[in-house]
Amino acid sequence: MQRIVGRGLLATLNEAVKYESKELREMVATLLVVMAQTSPQLAQAIAEADCPAQLIAPCEEDPTTQTLHCSVAVWFHVSDTFQNQQRLVDNGVLTMLTNKWYQNPQTKEDTIRIACGVFIKLSSNVRNAGAFNQVKDGMSEFIAWCKQNKKQLNDLLNAIENSLKNMDPMASSNIHVQQSYQSVSQNNKTDDKNKQTDDKNKQTSNNNQQTNQKKEEKKEDKKEESKEVKNIAKQAKVSDADNNVRPSVTAAPVEATTKTHRESETTAPPTNTSGKYFSYEDLKSGKAKVDDPNNKEKYLSDDDFKKVFGMTRDAFYQEKPWKQKNLKKAKGIF
Repeated sequence: MQRIVGRGLLATLNEAVKYESKELREMVATLLVVMAQTSPQLAQAIAEADCPAQLIAPCEEDPTTQTLHCSVAVWFHVSDTFQNQQRLVDNGVLTMLTNKWYQNPQTKEDTIRIACGVFIKLSSNVRNAGAFNQVKDGMSEFIAWCKQNKKQLNDLLNAIENSLKNMDPMASSNIHVQQSYQSVSQNNKTDDKNKQTDDKNKQTSNNNQQTNQKKEEKKEDKKEESKEVKNIAKQAKVSDADNNVRPSVTAAPVEATTKTHRESETTAPPTNTSGKYFSYEDLKSGKAKVDDPNNKEKYLSDDDFKKVFGMTRDAFYQEKPWKQKNLKKAKGIF
């Protein structure tokens, strides 16, 4: 498998998933989840090739049940490190997962369960707090809907809520500093207030006992949460005998699969063969009718291109595809 990957398989899959073919996208998502669960090394190779991020856009465009299930499973398998999480978050995985895809009657319950695992992994990293804050309403709606309609997932939903509450790393330290300050202040009180100080110390002792008890309860909750995540990982695996995961797909001829190794690793920048150029405002508003709506930037003149993106056309196309996509999204011409 690694030899095939080394010969440009992942680059080919990244190109194939861009085709507007539901069957082809389904096949790509299924191949990626099989590879992701084979070994951590392959999962990391998939993440570094930006394959998981490439699955986000197809999942926003009326995907098949199988494509959605396999894509969520891929995100689960690669989201153990912050670097991989950052690629997914930057490409809008939280926005996609907080859309109302889970309310579709055809959506598998296991898909929602695995999505809960993705939320738990992402929300366990405090550096994702800003991204979660941007989808706060969507997260609340997801949790509320699942608690009402998928009550068997309540343990996972509670774990998500706890992770979201614990994303502020300063909360516990502020409590500790406050308690320390109170302790010093009590020691400096005069003798005529010793009785009152003793009462407060007793209360503090009781509070500490309650705190320790809560810590023990949180440890137990973490153990249960870990068990749930492991169960999700098992359910995310794809076996040859599982008809729900192994799709019946007729291989379609794809130009991308015939590319040479050199072609699969480098993609030529899009060129404006029509000779037509439009203003940035017309491209952004949609007034300009272009032949290639996926690459609107190529219809900007060189001067307008540099004004809009702050770099030359050559410098822009030397950036990674996911970064080009984010730049175009930011300028409203994606």
